[in-house]
Amino acid sequence: MPLAKLLKGLLIAVGLAFAAVIGIYVLLLVVNLHDEPASGLVKSLQAETARETPVADKENAWVYVMGFNTARHEAPDDAGALRAAWMRQSLRSIEALDTDKDPGAETPALFPAAGPDSELLNACSRSDTDCLLAINASPAAWGELLAKNRWIIQRYEALLEHGAWQEASPYDVLAPLPPLADVFNAQKLYCLQAISAAFPSSGISEIFARDARFWMMVSLHSDTLLTRMIATKALERNLRFLNLVARSHVDIQAETVRPGIWKMPLTPSYFSMRHVLKGEWRFADRLSWQMKAGDEGLQLTDDWGDRDWTSYSLSFLQRPLLQPQYSSNQQAELLMQLANILDASQENYADVMAEAKALESAKLKQMYAPRLYNIALPMAPHDREPQFYSYGARVLDIEGIRRGVIAIIDLRQAGTRPANIGTALAAHPLITSYKNGRYHWDAEHGVLVFQGMAEDAKKTYELVY
Repeated sequence: MPLAKLLKGLLIAVGLAFAAVIGIYVLLLVVNLHDEPASGLVKSLQAETARETPVADKENAWVYVMGFNTARHEAPDDAGALRAAWMRQSLRSIEALDTDKDPGAETPALFPAAGPDSELLNACSRSDTDCLLAINASPAAWGELLAKNRWIIQRYEALLEHGAWQEASPYDVLAPLPPLADVFNAQKLYCLQAISAAFPSSGISEIFARDARFWMMVSLHSDTLLTRMIATKALERNLRFLNLVARSHVDIQAETVRPGIWKMPLTPSYFSMRHVLKGEWRFADRLSWQMKAGDEGLQLTDDWGDRDWTSYSLSFLQRPLLQPQYSSNQQAELLMQLANILDASQENYADVMAEAKALESAKLKQMYAPRLYNIALPMAPHDREPQFYSYGARVLDIEGIRRGVIAIIDLRQAGTRPANIGTALAAHPLITSYKNGRYHWDAEHGVLVFQGMAEDAKKTYELVY
């Protein structure tokens, strides 16, 4: 009976292999029987969070933004308050947000995704040159766009009156984004309404100052890197549009168009990354506990939107092997050490970034190294490449853009001829004294090119003369 013996041997081998797998898994369960207690740093961050004073919805710009795209006859703060209440209530539970219950999920955008209006607005997102060409090619269409959206400009002006920004926190991986496209399009209309020669020059400085003050406030109080980058982009847009507006009012003095807020270098408090990295730790902490709980809302889906049950079953086996508090302790240590490095100095920022990148690389290698304890963490999907260190550079680049824009306005308003602008810019004190980036004059296209510290595709900014 050779076949019977073969089958018996095969069954014994399978049984032994299965027993070995079970034995290894039991060993892992024993090793991972207990999680770490919260570290002293985590307890300190938790205490800081507990001391934060809640901001009333009517004063909270985040609430207003969450309802910004509500219908014309409805109040954005009321619509945003409904969404905020839903998010806060949901965040009291460890379960992922049920986005089907989002009160604002079906609210349509204020601006059409296609058509002449969209083309005009999109041109002012691509480049300063495209923006000028689009507006100058059809002044009537631009005037009509401003006129019919005057109520949206007024809504944006009401947003700028808010003096506080406090997001529902900790951030959830399924949390809905604000209607950013509508907010950014409103910013374009608000700022570029002053590009018309008929706009009173005495009001130019104030509208840009109000806009810049608001987005600086958002930047300082952002609880996620996503929000911080949104505010950074809005400040970049403010400076670019200020340059375009000053260009259309070249007959007035530079002091008339330059807002006071942009006359002086940005302060170290603006560059600080500690608050936002603390918010990122809170997000990571919540996500760790959600993974431990096996929240189905976090499971992967396939290309057709159906649940990937293989992923779910793997998660079921991983859950007992995940130590969420240990993971949270490690993440807190990494992010706060990065904050200390990035906040120490803005001088010679290339060296600061190199130090921060080296720290993050070493810490990630340590956190995700294969080990028996907390073995589920190295097995979980995660970007193992350092990335947090790089966000400070994007914030820092606003100072380089500020210097470029103010230098261009100074020289243009002083009547510097285009043929001499390259030499004049190269000698301008705001340009020569800045070491965290490089400037060069592109005579062919008539733009000052600033290459900042941000590493994404060696980020460059073109400022039209």
